[in-house]
Amino acid sequence: MLAILTPWNVGGNFLPHQEDLDRLAGLTPKLYLTAMPALKRATKDRDVERLIGRLHKGDLKQLKGWGHVRARRGPGDNDWSVECDGDATEVGA
Repeated sequence: MLAILTPWNVGGNFLPHQEDLDRLAGLTPKLYLTAMPALKRATKDRDVERLIGRLHKGDLKQLKGWGHVRARRGPGDNDWSVECDGDATEVGA
């Protein structure tokens, strides 16, 4: 059995937490995460920066980190073939 997780972010709250990853890793020997999200300051030109400053009175942040997990299993195969791309990784590997 394998599990593939994608990160979630709303209002600076990120999931999964490390406790979630630890719990799920105890339930399956193959746990994959497409990316661990992080916020960073968005890069933009000066005019855009001034407009955002006037309208929103703060920094504009963008989600950083992406990944792709591909799991394939052919007819009659017992095992999954898993490929990770970008920031995707096997948890605990």
